[in-house]
Amino acid sequence: MTPVRPPPAPVKGMRFFVQTGSHWSMGDNYTIAQVNGRSFYVYHHGAKERFLLVEWTYWLGKRFAEGMVRLEWQVLQRPTLLPKPQENPMASFQVDIRARDKRFLRAAKTVLKNYRLIRTDDGDTVQFEIAGGTNPYTVRVSRSWSLSPICTCPDAQHRAADLTGGFCKHVIAVLIENEDLRCQLLDVLL
Repeated sequence: MTPVRPPPAPVKGMRFFVQTGSHWSMGDNYTIAQVNGRSFYVYHHGAKERFLLVEWTYWLGKRFAEGMVRLEWQVLQRPTLLPKPQENPMASFQVDIRARDKRFLRAAKTVLKNYRLIRTDDGDTVQFEIAGGTNPYTVRVSRSWSLSPICTCPDAQHRAADLTGGFCKHVIAVLIENEDLRCQLLDVLL
């Protein structure tokens, strides 16, 4: 059986088997449970674990360190270059907790109290017009969590990207206000 190239990115539903012994039935199963704009979740031994998308190659490399890796029973080639953990660009990414918390407070005090959030659903994308402030802004959220929420305000475009991963007070307010999207706050809290 000729080994196949490893997938360039995780996809929900992928099932990996890592053969750890000499017999084909000895090893561990890993299933990609969910993928969103920043993370992928792996189901293994009854638990779900979160990884950043930039850690995909590193995660695969760890599986190869355990044994022979199969994807849907096809043997995978070992990736040629595996980043070391310290080379991971997200490893040095630090969320400014104080800036994040200030944005949560401003979202609750200002946006939710004084602004109008006008929702428009369009397939997977939910768009919100934020009215009532100095300037109107637009927030777009992927219902399937496949992309990170975005806002057209200057804070989201410049400062929030460095401090809180791009979550401005408008995005936070939209996610707090809409129960069906609230779970995406995990990206700023984790």
